Amino acid sequence: RPALDGFAGSGSGQVSAASIYTDIANDLFPGQPDKIVFGFCISDCSGTGSNANGMQAANVMEGIKTYNNGEFACNGGAFFWVMEHDTGNSFSDPVSAVLETTSGCIDAGPSPPTPNPTPATPQPTPNPTPNPTPATPQPTSPPTTGTPTNDPTPLPTSSPTTSSPTPFVATVAKYVCTKNEPLPTTICADGSAASGECTTEGQANSCGKGGKMCWWNEACPGTSGPPPAPVTPAPTATPPAPTPPSSC
Repeated sequence: RPALDGFAGSGSGQVSAASIYTDIANDLFPGQPDKIVFGFCISDCSGTGSNANGMQAANVMEGIKTYNNGEFACNGGAFFWVMEHDTGNSFSDPVSAVLETTSGCIDAGPSPPTPNPTPATPQPTPNPTPNPTPATPQPTSPPTTGTPTNDPTPLPTSSPTTSSPTPFVATVAKYVCTKNEPLPTTICADGSAASGECTTEGQANSCGKGGKMCWWNEACPGTSGPPPAPVTPAPTATPPAPTPPSSC
């Protein structure tokens, strides 16, 4: 009675529907559960208590699909007795909704077995590359002896130049008679030697009118000539030695 016990249960019935379904699927049609169609009574099996409505039948078909990790997921579907009792498709609609989830699995056929992986062909190992042979060194030519280098010729040294002696330049004192103090160079260029009112060298005496004074420059250049000869000091007379007294 799967409508009451479910596909895998028992209690109302003596055995479960799953045990009977498994025997048929494995003994009569090994590996082909799509050849088994599960049948239901809508209202004509009251004597055995096996009637099922649409929802009960849909639950049984869902149980077939999920049983034993989906062993019978692709099955032959369901049929019912009798069409006149499927009022308003109350039975067929919920059952069809469950069956449509695996629609087409029979046409697709069983899944092909997974091929064993093809072992990879080992790639040939290249031969080791020999180490390069060192090149034979070429003989080295003996060193070439160069021509001896002559000793450098020293450049001639110029004779020392003797500078001419600086001529002696005498200085003279000059003055100008003006109101404002002129530049020393102006005094040397325009001035006169001591004369007239400015007779004393270095003295700022009055001269002329209007507050004029004598402005002196005692270092104006005079005439050039040889330096003055050094003065030889006169010899100093040696006093006579004292005469010792005579004895009597």
